[in-house]
Amino acid sequence: MIKVTVQYVYEGMFSANENEIGVYFPAEGRVLVADNNGMVSIHNCKPTGQPNVVQIDLDNDGDDFSEDNPEYVVSLIMSSVE
Repeated sequence: MIKVTVQYVYEGMFSANENEIGVYFPAEGRVLVADNNGMVSIHNCKPTGQPNVVQIDLDNDGDDFSEDNPEYVVSLIMSSVE
């Protein structure tokens, strides 16, 4: 698990004003994002090449894996606990 900055790509572009914080799970290629309201979501993501920055491509792969699936949230977190 790595604390990261999350960038959202929408219509091929991203805005730094929309960045959020998240926890990146490299083995799964997913990030758990915490928004400004304290809600969490889990998305596929890709590293950007910048340290501790990942991107979520909302145009092509923006599904939220936590939606209607609280068991997955817990399973993802527990998968990284030794």
